[in-house]
Amino acid sequence: MTEEKGLSFEEWALGPSARAPGWDAVEEFMSSEAFQKTASGVLIFDRPDARGGFVLSLRLAAPLQGASGRSEVVKAMRRDALSVLLLDEEFVFQEHFPTYDRVAIGALTDQEHPNLFGDHVAGLASAMASSRSALVIWHDGDPIILIRKGASPE
Repeated sequence: MTEEKGLSFEEWALGPSARAPGWDAVEEFMSSEAFQKTASGVLIFDRPDARGGFVLSLRLAAPLQGASGRSEVVKAMRRDALSVLLLDEEFVFQEHFPTYDRVAIGALTDQEHPNLFGDHVAGLASAMASSRSALVIWHDGDPIILIRKGASPE
């Protein structure tokens, strides 16, 4: 059996049971022991101009202790930027984000420069090369895209 090299995605959005904004859920996860155990880094992609796509502007590597990375993600959620949380362990989204519902699944057709949140993200596949999965967080924590190496889930 060979391992598939493609990238699949699941898009998750806040569901009707949510009682707090998405950025609260993201901040709570980043403060959790689960994040500190599974994270290999944090990437921030900014959009330098309205038509240029997202480009990598900050890379923080593990170990991420305490508030390391958290403040950068919080700042990114308050502007037109993407945060990418790199994860090394198997990740079950609903264990950590129970108020979100899966709204889409599929495969990324342009893995190196996928179109996420309305624009291309330059070098995403290369940036997450050593990670098993990644959470791509839009500016307000809703929606969140889980990207995995391998085939799309059911």
